[in-house]
Amino acid sequence: MKRIAIVASGSMGDVRPYGVLAAGFARAGWDAGLVANAGYEALARSVGVSWFAEALTNLDGVIAWQRRQNAQEPGIFDKSVWDAWFAGYPPLVAALRGADVVVSRIPWIGDAARMLGIPFVMAPNLPREGLRPDLPRVPVGAPIGAMVRRRRACARLPGVVAALNVLGHLGVVPERIGLLWHERRSLPALFGLQRRHREALAALGNEAERARLAKPGRPLLELVGLSEQVLPPRPSERFTGIWKGPAAGYTPPPELARLVDHPDKAVFIGYGSVPCMPDGADFAGMSRRVAEAIRIAGIRALIAPGWGGLGWPAEAGPLPEGVVVMDGVAHEWLFPRLGAVVHHCGVGTAMAALAAGIPSVPVPFLQDEPFWAWRLHDLGVAPEPIDPMHLTAAGLAAAIRAALDDQAMRARAAAIGAAMAEEDGIGTTVRMVEEALGMRQVRDAA
Repeated sequence: MKRIAIVASGSMGDVRPYGVLAAGFARAGWDAGLVANAGYEALARSVGVSWFAEALTNLDGVIAWQRRQNAQEPGIFDKSVWDAWFAGYPPLVAALRGADVVVSRIPWIGDAARMLGIPFVMAPNLPREGLRPDLPRVPVGAPIGAMVRRRRACARLPGVVAALNVLGHLGVVPERIGLLWHERRSLPALFGLQRRHREALAALGNEAERARLAKPGRPLLELVGLSEQVLPPRPSERFTGIWKGPAAGYTPPPELARLVDHPDKAVFIGYGSVPCMPDGADFAGMSRRVAEAIRIAGIRALIAPGWGGLGWPAEAGPLPEGVVVMDGVAHEWLFPRLGAVVHHCGVGTAMAALAAGIPSVPVPFLQDEPFWAWRLHDLGVAPEPIDPMHLTAAGLAAAIRAALDDQAMRARAAAIGAAMAEEDGIGTTVRMVEEALGMRQVRDAA
């Protein structure tokens, strides 16, 4: 039996697609394991992964790093961050030994695989960054609604949208310079990073393995776990479709069962791995505005606390009938039973909402979230995204009602969800990996 190690790190939205992918390989007859941060053992068991290995940075450290980044505190690239990362290399290398292939979205994992003589498959679930005339760059705080309207107006003139996109991508240069200045105390750690990475790996290998590590190498295969319904791939990109598993059997608690009995009025509200507001404040104020928006909109809601602790504020009184505060309900089970999803636009949540065929209400905070908020709005499956620092209860309520009541938006979301349901992202990925390893010819001959 072939053994595959699938490596992921970060939030649930970062790790769950790879756990589902590992389970897909297990169903296809592989000895498939998930290698991730401690804390995802239950995820691995719930989706049917053959084995789980605890490795990489402690999840508490990931959350602390995310908080510092979101609050724009200096020090996100300090030596201590990388010390914690490299401390995970011994269990990582131990977990990879004996694998026939390694899959990850993390490029450095490819070096560990090469050192061990194992083929490596580079498999992100987002498109590669870079200068793209077909897609814009969407920085944090961008006026996304105005950007969409401007692009649509300019689309009547050949080449103008592409020029706007290129100009937007060029804006990364001053931003990166500004980031380096902001993180100037981290520069010594950054400059020595590649050297430390190789030294940390080499210390775990024998002489032959260190010799392999010293040689350059390329992945056996590069693919992207995205759907062409969501984004157009570049000529060099191979989209598989998203990695979604079968909706596992789940018996909801009575209060959640009553909530999903009214999908026309039920929404999910959660910001996943976002740990704080962009100014570093906790989610107390956001929780008050969410509670008031639920009242104004007249809806039922599941509030997912996530890393930021979103919840029902004490000053709003007892938790009302039709509001549930709960984490950990699988999106594959939950979202198809709802009318809309209010979320931060992490790629995992955004793809789950699209696959469920329901509209989103985007509230992007950081990293790639503004890009996905733009894409959802541009596709016509979401109202204009809301800047979390300017979110009001009335504005959020109005956006939720639009997502529930706009029939054109709902029809568009349903159509995209139906098209994505026809795709077999996991089956395609298994087939591509087996073909790259030369296994398909053997199977076909047998």
